[in-house]
Amino acid sequence: MTGNQSLTLKSFKKDRSVEITKHEDSYFIIEDGFEKNSFEINEGELKHELKRLIEREFPRSHKVMLSTRSKEH
Repeated sequence: MTGNQSLTLKSFKKDRSVEITKHEDSYFIIEDGFEKNSFEINEGELKHELKRLIEREFPRSHKVMLSTRSKEH
């Protein structure tokens, strides 16, 4: 992902989501599902945090919808 792009993971029923937005040197994550959180992490923490979020938000999901978009400022 390049700067100001967004990646969204949603459950098949679209009732839970995780949105990841890349800024210049960090990632901003919005979790909207079983828990509602938002936080900012660096690239080194991204893989571990994404794995933890997928296990928590999509524990028994076999289908996850993925979408990307560019954010204009």
